[in-house]
Amino acid sequence: MGATSAAKRTGALCGAVGVAAMTLVAALLRSLAEVPSPAELVGDRFGERVPVTPFLDLIGLVGTYGRLKALSVVGTLAVTLVAGAVLGAVYARVTERQRQAGTLGRGRFGLSPRAVIVLGMTTWLAWLCSVALFWPLLSSYYRGAVPATARVANSAVLFLSFAVYAATLVIAYRLVVRAPAEPGATWQTAVIDYAGTRLTWNLWGYQWTPTRPGEHRLAVRATDGTGALQTDKERSSGPEGATGFHKVTAQTA
Repeated sequence: MGATSAAKRTGALCGAVGVAAMTLVAALLRSLAEVPSPAELVGDRFGERVPVTPFLDLIGLVGTYGRLKALSVVGTLAVTLVAGAVLGAVYARVTERQRQAGTLGRGRFGLSPRAVIVLGMTTWLAWLCSVALFWPLLSSYYRGAVPATARVANSAVLFLSFAVYAATLVIAYRLVVRAPAEPGATWQTAVIDYAGTRLTWNLWGYQWTPTRPGEHRLAVRATDGTGALQTDKERSSGPEGATGFHKVTAQTA
């Protein structure tokens, strides 16, 4: 449970970093191409639904319209930060569940296919909902483009923002949580404490000392009386009996 909680905290932090990267990209596009940022679109979309009198009262409360819009942008960014952190924690939880089950993707990237799918579907759905929500405003473009072009440009900016978030989350989590080496990367010889007979078990032991904190995967294989190695092909117990290496995951501080 402790390891899972730590992974979720790490995932939340990586999700927050993803939101920061997403915000930075939106700010750069706002500055260089004068495309409205998602945070601005939120304020403009909901601000138009506020009745005139309460709207003027809000301006009087904060001082100026510019200050009111700035507060709206900050509030939107805060909500986005929380949502990004929550999604990051979910991504980490799914990834670590696959890691513990031994179904994490192999290779140099070592990603969780299930977590990537969940993240991809969530960000895709968020983009579609954003386009639907901001559709009346997507025709606005501060450099003066025709409505059709502006909608395409703003939709693309929204998609790019979500894509940057997802990519940053995946990369940051992969860099922070280093994937342990595959079982069997370095085999060591165990000590036979009791040599059994053909009808009894052999008892063995091995003194393992971790060289670094974090997650480690350990695997055990055996040889038969002829010296043939145990197969690494995994198979369930029925009907011919289970095969494959016995694997455990250890978490060290």
